[in-house]
Amino acid sequence: MSSTTASPSPSARPKRLFLIDGMSNLYRSFYAIRNLSNSRGLPTNAIYGFAMMLRKLTRDHHPDYLGVVLDSKEPTYRQQKYPEYKAHRAPMPDEMVVQLPYLDRLCEALRIPILRLPHYEADDIMGTLARQATAAGVETVLVTQDKDLSQLVDDPWVSLLRVERAERETREVFLDEAGVLAKFGVRPSQIVDWLGLKGDAVDGFGGGWGIGEKGAILLLEQFGDLEHALAGWESVKRKAYRESLQKNADYIRLCRELARIDLSVPVALDLDALQVEEPDSTRAHALFAELEFAQLTKEFATAASQAAPSLSAPSVTPERASAAYVVRTTGEEMERAAEQLVSVEELTFRLHTNSRGELVGVAIATTPGPAEYWAIDECADRPEALRALATLLGEPRPRKVTHDWKRALHLLEPLGVELQGVEDDLLLAGYLLQADEGRYDPRSLTRQYLEEAEPILPPGPAAAAEVDRLGQVARILSGKLADDRIEFPYQQQTLAFVYREIDLPIVPLLYRMERAGVRIDPQALATLSVEMEAELERLSREIYREAGREFNIASPTQLGEIFEELHFEVSRRTATGKIATGRDVLEELSVRYRLPQLVIEHRECAKLKGTYVDALPELIDPADGRIHTTLNQTVTATGRLSSSDPNLQNIPIRTEMGRRIRRAFLPAEGCLLLSADYSQIELRLLAHISQDPVMLDAFRRGEDIHERTARAVFGARTPEELREKRRVAKIVNFGIAYVIGPYGLAQRVGISRAEAKRVIEDYYRTYAGVKRYMDELPDRAREADCTVRSLFGRRRRLPELRGKGAPRAGAEREAINLPMQGSASDLVKLAMRQVDEALRRENLQARMILQIHDELVFEVPREEIAQTSQLVKETMEQVARLDVPLVVDLGVGENWMDAKP
Repeated sequence: MSSTTASPSPSARPKRLFLIDGMSNLYRSFYAIRNLSNSRGLPTNAIYGFAMMLRKLTRDHHPDYLGVVLDSKEPTYRQQKYPEYKAHRAPMPDEMVVQLPYLDRLCEALRIPILRLPHYEADDIMGTLARQATAAGVETVLVTQDKDLSQLVDDPWVSLLRVERAERETREVFLDEAGVLAKFGVRPSQIVDWLGLKGDAVDGFGGGWGIGEKGAILLLEQFGDLEHALAGWESVKRKAYRESLQKNADYIRLCRELARIDLSVPVALDLDALQVEEPDSTRAHALFAELEFAQLTKEFATAASQAAPSLSAPSVTPERASAAYVVRTTGEEMERAAEQLVSVEELTFRLHTNSRGELVGVAIATTPGPAEYWAIDECADRPEALRALATLLGEPRPRKVTHDWKRALHLLEPLGVELQGVEDDLLLAGYLLQADEGRYDPRSLTRQYLEEAEPILPPGPAAAAEVDRLGQVARILSGKLADDRIEFPYQQQTLAFVYREIDLPIVPLLYRMERAGVRIDPQALATLSVEMEAELERLSREIYREAGREFNIASPTQLGEIFEELHFEVSRRTATGKIATGRDVLEELSVRYRLPQLVIEHRECAKLKGTYVDALPELIDPADGRIHTTLNQTVTATGRLSSSDPNLQNIPIRTEMGRRIRRAFLPAEGCLLLSADYSQIELRLLAHISQDPVMLDAFRRGEDIHERTARAVFGARTPEELREKRRVAKIVNFGIAYVIGPYGLAQRVGISRAEAKRVIEDYYRTYAGVKRYMDELPDRAREADCTVRSLFGRRRRLPELRGKGAPRAGAEREAINLPMQGSASDLVKLAMRQVDEALRRENLQARMILQIHDELVFEVPREEIAQTSQLVKETMEQVARLDVPLVVDLGVGENWMDAKP
């Protein structure tokens, strides 16, 4: 039915229908939650995640109508039109297959209808029902991760609800027409054209060869729609796009039709059948008990026991439970509350935002006292509400606890609220205690550390209840950090030190670095883009010449077919018997064949061009002409900071293209860039932790450790021999720190495995202390509950240490390397904190703007270069006391590359 059907006036809030894309959400749950099964060994991760999603959706959004939509098992018209459609999808994992029967039982227990129709996909059923709902005056929310359904948002009564991740925290995002444009770069009405041009690898159709996602966006920006792009192919500047539009028009149109959702499925919208009902408590309790979902079993235990009529206690309604929490909606109420709350010793707060990231409320809890929620978006006098918030949060006292301090700084300071007095961040505390867990959002933390189930409440009281529970979690985490102990001989500190002296204090600095950003020269990148395009075309021609025909270089399947045709001898194949084409396989093949090396070069060039050269100019903030990355503290298990949106930590320095990208990073006017890089920090830490006498002596004497290894291991004597062997010695030194084996060393150095084995044996004879450390540490870790530590107490659990075979061997390699990697990350963060404090103490205008592994980059006024350089070097080299000296190399330049030491 047409979306132009007249709809009721929006003055009265329409009812809402939530349609859940069953398989999309089940897959998301399967991959988001790992290693969950019941005592009988049945995997339960997918069904658990799906159940929690359903409970959260009903609790948070109060749908009027609700249904779960599933695909048909029978072939659809798309397979008849295009047999390759979804033909090459990987089979569903066995661990997920065994959970499918529980999906029907779950929906039956929660009284949520399942909608499926033979020979039709879930997308088509959802699209048809959404159009019928619009005609009936009902809003539709499509709960899915599938981008295809974005095309339905061209109807203003239809929106998408997605789950996205930021810093390992999940959040819900509603996408309307503007949201689809911001997310995908095209309007909902252009989605099918976009998919037709770029293809969809998941569904098995390729679109226009060589166009890709960004190319499809550019073409639609130029022409508006697919047909105009096909008609105007001659005016397209880029040759690859032009040729693809000319030669692949019919296939592109076919791809578009495969992506188009069918809105005429023979299914009728039955709102009475979709009306939300209370769960069947008895069935829900039995199901969750069988699956051993403790929280959900407990949640339904009381309800199940009260399913029969009772003359005892009255039922507890959401309204009755809400009375325990206070919701404030006027500035006057908030100001009075702020004046009272500033006198307490400690408060826990959490900020709440809408889908656009705007502050809409704050939840506050104190002990003792009721938790409350300030609905700032409902306040008629928003400035008054913000003044109350500044009164409460803008002073050092009371002591404050929150979740994600850096996020709070980004939200509050632009509103004129100077957040002070934060002394605990539950995001960081939860991460430090379980660095491999990956889920540190408030709900995951409360679910993990509190036994009682979350109450089901309206949004305002629910936010107050959440922050009340977070206050309880804070006390639990504080106790666990305080109880941590020293477990390894080299270990100097505990987790409490990492939390209080390293991770927590640098939060304000990371916020300032993100706000500062870095200046980019877009013209230099534009010039480089043209050159890289020419290089890609040159490499493509050479690849086609070596292959004997043209093919899609980016397709692993087609590349594997070429290798088969050329009869390449390969050592690894995929589970389906096809030739593997990963980087390690290509490197192995490139020793004997030229084609794999050309493919490696093509992939690297294409990745750099797409990830940095073409993407960075689009990310420049027009307000200041700078790029603002996000620095994440809770992503890596080793404690290293990561960078995202964009990721600036993977720009290579050893290739000419990588160096030219770095030259596009510039200082502000009147400034220079200063780079301070720790020299061989992980090898110095290896010497300190292993106490190897030869390595300690080399570093204490200030020798070149690679030359020392060249002489001691490879017998180099003359200057010529030293030059020749130092390169290999460097690879061996750093490879040993990562527990490299003969195969890996042979690949990197270009020698036989027998020679590599002999080199490693000679190395261990020379550095016997390193060998002893590597032999003993896995056993020590197993004795410490499969836990390994950094020098400063950062820890990581590796349960695979008690396993067998390859998982155990991999865990042992990680255990050996973690003390160096974790300690290096701790040292760099300590240096960041101390250097920042020194700069501020000396009233210097220099500021830290980037952290890249062991390197800190500063933007420094020209007149401060000498003083800042001396201060940075002295501070970084004295940040910790080791048995070998820390050495920092400095460089200064007009751009990042020239500043590299």
